Amino acid sequence: MGEVGPFCGRAARDPVLTAGEKLGIYEIVSLLGSGGMGEVYRARDTKLQRDVALKILPESMARDAQRMARFEREAQVLASLNHPNIAAIYGLEESNGVRALVMELVDGETLEERLRRPQPPAHPAARDTLSPQAGRGENLKDLASSTSGSGRPARPGEGLPLAIDEALPVAKQIAEALEYAHERGVIHRDLKPANVKITPEGMAKVLDFGLAKVMEAQDATATMDMANSPTLSAMATQAGMILGTAAYMSPEQAKGQRVDRRADIWAFGCVLYEMLSGRRAFEGETISDVLAAVIRAEPVWNVIPKTTPPSVGNLVRRCLVKDPKQRLRDIGEARITIEETISGAGAPPVMAHEQAYPERSERDAHAVTADHRSLLKRERLIWALATTALLVAAIVSVVAYRRLARVPAPAIVAEIPSPKGGQFRFQGDAGGPPALSPDGRSLAFVATDPSGKDMLWVRPLDSPSPQMLAGTEGAQSLFWSADSRSIGFFADGKIRAVPATGGTVMSLADSEVATSGSWN
Repeated sequence: MGEVGPFCGRAARDPVLTAGEKLGIYEIVSLLGSGGMGEVYRARDTKLQRDVALKILPESMARDAQRMARFEREAQVLASLNHPNIAAIYGLEESNGVRALVMELVDGETLEERLRRPQPPAHPAARDTLSPQAGRGENLKDLASSTSGSGRPARPGEGLPLAIDEALPVAKQIAEALEYAHERGVIHRDLKPANVKITPEGMAKVLDFGLAKVMEAQDATATMDMANSPTLSAMATQAGMILGTAAYMSPEQAKGQRVDRRADIWAFGCVLYEMLSGRRAFEGETISDVLAAVIRAEPVWNVIPKTTPPSVGNLVRRCLVKDPKQRLRDIGEARITIEETISGAGAPPVMAHEQAYPERSERDAHAVTADHRSLLKRERLIWALATTALLVAAIVSVVAYRRLARVPAPAIVAEIPSPKGGQFRFQGDAGGPPALSPDGRSLAFVATDPSGKDMLWVRPLDSPSPQMLAGTEGAQSLFWSADSRSIGFFADGKIRAVPATGGTVMSLADSEVATSGSWN
């Protein structure tokens, strides 16, 4: 049983530690998992005689004095979080160049494993029954039979839904953990089912609180690599982890914008949706597909069981609003909604698909009364007349304008000089041709900076000078997003994206070919 050797003495793919080795007062028991940010071990605290989890910090961080100083400051804040639904951080340990974060060891399975675990089939009649008491807490046990799984194997990215009486208590505990942390200024940033442990006693524990922030590089030009999610898995491939992480990112995270607690609220909505439906809210075969779905697509709402209480269905919708300004403002509201639903103090019982989901069945359509149909006809007639009047007025205005304004508009010629001290890179295998944004307001191009490095530049057509986008060294073959807010490009064997106004550069996928791209 020896002390651990220097970090750099290990092969890149070999475990940093082996069973029996010691890191300070901690004796390694076994490897729990590994991923983009390193490895996690089960270890024995030889002083307090308890098992802990050791997360080995990446070598790049351990050898960077500034990053480690920042990490230690942030870790002190994270260690102050003391909540039964948050896995605790005990401290930092260092031995022979290896640094590790000492954390509470939580036994049990992750929520992701729980969702992928086959469930016994429910009785067919129970599965199709729509409870007339949906929404009453005292009937959650009755609802469980109609929202449980079918026993079929889960496809990739798809699992089996939890019974409502299991899903809501777990969701409530996650919301309580987020509420506690948000009140203390801590944002999780990487909430997903793999980050939630369910203990054998049924308690939910949120893991890796705040580590997505404290483990990232402080350099403003650093790229946001989703392979570096701090959550580790002993089973998932790196590609699977990246896809899994992207599926729970908020639209503002996917665009590389600054995030706040509303990003956690979005991720909470994704997790709740998955517990209720058994599938991810946003899916795709590639990371680009997933991010595009997060930014533009709507979840498939009709896969949520019709017996889901309306208050819960509406809560999921409020959490998954694309615009953060219109999203649920506070996770405490989610916690209150779930508590009221469990206790039966929520909204009166109604058919879930009538309130929470807009799709209507043929039976619902026949239930409309004759008086109501008559009222609808009168309203449609009024709207038709008003629309016709507006259309006629618009046609008259256009004709009059064309008669008055027959002077042709002068041609506008724009000249864009190369950046001061640099030159354009349009020829041969260089940066590729410039690209005009879809809204016609900005021109993006590749040019050298004063030091001779190829960089991505953006010139608003109403501005006298272009702006160099930091972090875009070696950019080639640029292309715009449809909303003109982001620019994609190729560099260093990867497809990357950056906000058109500058900001965090995001790595989307590996690509050995850098000829052309388009934003789906």
